[in-house]
Amino acid sequence: GIRDVLVSRGLGDVYKRQILSRLNYDFISIKEVAYELGFGSAAGFNKYCKNNFGCSPSELRQEIKKKQQK
Repeated sequence: GIRDVLVSRGLGDVYKRQILSRLNYDFISIKEVAYELGFGSAAGFNKYCKNNFGCSPSELRQEIKKKQQK
């Protein structure tokens, strides 16, 4: 039902913020970020990022760094 959709969207937003937060730290490899967040493989994490952010985790990390430099 609609409640399930709203809850999953809310959790999705929290999950996306966690990904962005973890990718902000250069000392954590992308593979480590993937496993910390429960992805079984780096490939699965890569696919999730491309589907939800429109780019790979490494590209996303670069974008985060660019925004911080401004």
